[in-house]
Amino acid sequence: MCTCVGRWDCEATQKAINDAQLGIRAVRGFTEVLYRAGLQATLYVLPSDAVAYAQLLRDLDQERFEIGLHSTRKKRVTMTTAGPIRRSSSA
Repeated sequence: MCTCVGRWDCEATQKAINDAQLGIRAVRGFTEVLYRAGLQATLYVLPSDAVAYAQLLRDLDQERFEIGLHSTRKKRVTMTTAGPIRRSSSA
C-alpha cells in the first residue's frame, strides 16, 4: 500500500477570496482527479467552507473521501451525512 501526502488549499470563504462557488468548483475538480486515479483522501475543510457547501461534502463518495475540519478556533462544527451541520462551542 502506498501513502501519498499532499496539501491543497482552497479556503474559498476567507475574506481574501470570498467566493463559495469557486470552492465548490475546486472541490469537485480536485476530488474528481483523485477519484479517477483511484485514490482516497481526507479533506480538511474550514468550518465556513463546510457550511457554504455542506451538501457537496456530504455527497462525496464516503468510501474514498473523509472530511476533517481545519481551524485555528475552538469552535467545533460537526458534519453528518444524515442531517444538517451542527455547531457546538465545546472543543
